[in-house]
Amino acid sequence: MENNNLNNLAIYQFLETQLQLFKGHFLITQASMDEEAIHQMRVAIKRIRTIQKLKKHIHFPTIIDDDQYSSIKTIFTVSGNLRDLQIQQILLKGYMKVLKSPFTHLSGYLSSQEKVLTEKLNTTISQTDFSSFPEIPEPEESLSGLEDTSDLRLQSIDFLKKKLEKIFKLIYILDQDEHVHDLRKQVKQLFFILQFLYNHFPESAISDFNLGNIKNVGERIGDWNDRDMFLVMLNNFIARQPGNFLFANAEYKILNYLIDYEKQNFLSGIAVDMYLELAKLNVIFENDPDNFLYSESTVETNPGSQD
Repeated sequence: MENNNLNNLAIYQFLETQLQLFKGHFLITQASMDEEAIHQMRVAIKRIRTIQKLKKHIHFPTIIDDDQYSSIKTIFTVSGNLRDLQIQQILLKGYMKVLKSPFTHLSGYLSSQEKVLTEKLNTTISQTDFSSFPEIPEPEESLSGLEDTSDLRLQSIDFLKKKLEKIFKLIYILDQDEHVHDLRKQVKQLFFILQFLYNHFPESAISDFNLGNIKNVGERIGDWNDRDMFLVMLNNFIARQPGNFLFANAEYKILNYLIDYEKQNFLSGIAVDMYLELAKLNVIFENDPDNFLYSESTVETNPGSQD
């Protein structure tokens, strides 16, 4: 039971940290629209969303109510649109150098869109009532109603196994962009969950697993996603132009070819690399299913503990 309480406290503290990070970067974004602040705010939200998904599978008290979570998701969506555009502007600068073209029309279009999206995020932030985000109660207060018999450890592992099953299925069907987008979300959530377990249970079996490999896979899929979003934006932009636009501006068609080529390169070997990481995790499960989150010292000092 003592171990259950420690596990419950760990997930509480992780969520509390992400909420505080969200608030901090939210305030910086509100004041300056800083690109890095927007990015870090979204990272914190992604971790909060992952824990909220985990909560659906475990018995754990709620410290974010539905209205608060809805506000967080709205900010995530609106800030995501601006973040995507900022990444596209960075990518375009690189393409300008590679293809020796100023891409004047597209650059102007992105600048105008940036003004619109910045104003939209400003409006969303100004309409967010920070009083709906009260101070987080002390752990003892939030965890007081939680039964000691709740097995957070096994429930977390069960959730993790379901996540692995989803990813296993996705890596066999990467023939469509929508499946790659799904894989990106699942891999990102898997990384956040493993990172949480690794940080809060450093002496457990999970410490034998190298998080760096999954992080690298996630970053490659993220790079693919950036190009895919750029390509969608580019095609929408071209569709708005006069019918002879590509004949007079052939560099845009070459840009389309280049992005397609980059997308293929980022996905090259991704299924094999991901499969190998999932196989390693399964080996850890099979070799140490009972003590996956418990260190040997913890088990030895509590030989009579019940899960």
